[in-house]
Amino acid sequence: MMLDPIMSDRGTTAPDPTTGLQGMHVQLSLPCPSCTYDLRGVSAAGNCPECGQSVPDVVTGVIDPLATALPRLADPRAVGDGLVLVSVGLAACAILPLVAMVFAGAAALAGKAAISAMVFQSMVWLAFVITLGGCVLGCWCLRPREGGPLQTSCRRAVGEVAAGAVAIAAGLGMFQAGGTLAMAGVALTTIGLAAGLMGLRKVLLEAGRRCRVFRAATLRRQRIPTLIFATVLAGLLLVGSALAELMGSPNTDLTLGVLGLTVLSVQAIGMAYLVVNTAWIRHDLRQPSPTLDELVG
Repeated sequence: MMLDPIMSDRGTTAPDPTTGLQGMHVQLSLPCPSCTYDLRGVSAAGNCPECGQSVPDVVTGVIDPLATALPRLADPRAVGDGLVLVSVGLAACAILPLVAMVFAGAAALAGKAAISAMVFQSMVWLAFVITLGGCVLGCWCLRPREGGPLQTSCRRAVGEVAAGAVAIAAGLGMFQAGGTLAMAGVALTTIGLAAGLMGLRKVLLEAGRRCRVFRAATLRRQRIPTLIFATVLAGLLLVGSALAELMGSPNTDLTLGVLGLTVLSVQAIGMAYLVVNTAWIRHDLRQPSPTLDELVG
C-alpha cells in the first residue's frame, strides 16, 4: 500500500493511511458520522450509500496512525487509571482547602465560629484523604513495568509524585494547627504540589502522545508549568499574608490573603482542566483506535 505524507496534529509529517484503498472494504462496524449508516462491507475507497460521505475521510477520522506507530505500553489501562488517580489527588489538594477557607470565612463572618472551625477541619481532612489515597493508588498503577516505553521515565516520575504526596499530607496536617505551624504547612503543601505536578507531567506528555484529542487540543489543554507557577505564587502570597498577620499588619495581611485566594481560584480551574485532560488520555488508552489493517481489508 502506497503511503503519502500528510500533516499530523503537531504539524509534522505522517503517512496518509487511506492511500491505496481501492479493492478494500470496511471490516468493522463503522457508523457514518453524517447519517449513522453502518459502513461495514462498504468499499473503503467509495462513499456512504445513504448520504455520500467519503469513506476514506471517515476512516481517517477513526484511525490514529501517530498513536499506533508508537511503542505499545506494557499496561495501558493501568497507565490511564494512574494518570486520573494522581490528577484527582492533586486537584483535591488545590480545590478542597480553597473551598474550606471560603466556607469557613463565610461562617465566621456570620458569627458561627463553631461551624466555621468544623467545616474547615472537615474539608482539609477530606483533601488529606483524597490526595494521599489518589496519589498512592496512582503511583501503584504507574509503577515501571518491564518491556514498556515508560519504564525509565516512570521510575523518577513516580518517586516525585510519591514524595509530593507525602509533603502535601504533612503540610495539610500542619495547616490545621494554626499560627506558625499553619504557615509552615502552606509552604510544605506548596512544595509537595509542585513536586507532584512535575512528576505527573513526565508521564502525561508521553502517554498523551497516544491520544488524538490531547494532541490536538489548544485552549482546552492545561499546561502544567502554568499550574506549577500558580501553585508557587499562591503559596508565597498566603505565607506572606500569615507573616503580615503575625507582625500586626492587618491591611497587608488582607491584601496578600485576597490575592492568594484569587490565584488559588484560578489554579483550581486549571486543576479541573488537568483532570479532564487525563480522562481523555485514559479513554484512548483503554479503547485505542483501530489500526488500518483491522478496519479495512
